[in-house]
Amino acid sequence: MIRAVALCLAAAPAAGQPCVEPAFANALAALQADGWTVATELTDTQAEALAWSRAITYMTGDDGGLSPEQVLDLQRRAAPGLLRRVDTDSTRSRVLIRGDDAMTITETVTIPGQIERQCRLATGASLDDVQPVDTTGWPGAPVLADLTLTFPQETDR
Repeated sequence: MIRAVALCLAAAPAAGQPCVEPAFANALAALQADGWTVATELTDTQAEALAWSRAITYMTGDDGGLSPEQVLDLQRRAAPGLLRRVDTDSTRSRVLIRGDDAMTITETVTIPGQIERQCRLATGASLDDVQPVDTTGWPGAPVLADLTLTFPQETDR
C-alpha cells in the first residue's frame, strides 16, 4: 500500500510519475526511461538547479534564520558532495539530471518495515497536474516540486 505523505510532486512532469514506483530500482528505471540520467558530474546550471531543489526544506519549513541567498550559497557548496553519497543499509539516494534540470531521489528506512522516499525537482519547465512549491520570497527560483511517499520496506535491501 502506497501512502502519499505530502503531495507537492517532484517527479518528472506528470508523465507516469516515476517516483511512485514502489521499488527504488524500478523508480530509477522509470526516471531514466523519462530521460533522466544519474549524474556523475554537473554543469554550473545543473548544480544551480540542484541547489534550488535542496533549498525546498527551507522554503517549506524552518529557514534556520538564514536569508534565501545564504541558504542557496550553502546548497551550492553542498551540491558536488551529493554526487559522492554512498548507499547504506538504511538510505539510498541519487542525483539525476535532464538537460539543465536536476532532481534528487532519496529513500530511507524510517521505522522497521517502512521506507520514506523523497523526490525533489528543480526545472525550467511547467509541471502539468502538479502543485509546485510556493517560492514566494525566493527571487529567481525555478519551478520546484517535492514529493514524499511511504512504502513497505523491500525485502531485497
